[in-house]
Amino acid sequence: MDDQPRKKILDDLSMLAQGALHIADSVSDDLRILVHHTCQKILSDMALARREDLDALRAQLEETQKKVAQLENMQQTDKKSHRKA
Repeated sequence: MDDQPRKKILDDLSMLAQGALHIADSVSDDLRILVHHTCQKILSDMALARREDLDALRAQLEETQKKVAQLENMQQTDKKSHRKA
């Protein structure tokens, strides 16, 4: 029995499988890029704030809250001193 036809068929199948894997990898890469760009577009359309901006605003808010508390304490002290006078 001659193994040449069987070997040829197996070689052809191997080449087809390799080609299919290459195509699958290419499609996977294309899909990954498409999903990435789509997500970036959606997020940019939502006009979300960056983390750095939120941290800066949080620091400003904390500083403002401290100043308000100081002013309230000063106001309470002034009221008490006017009552005694």
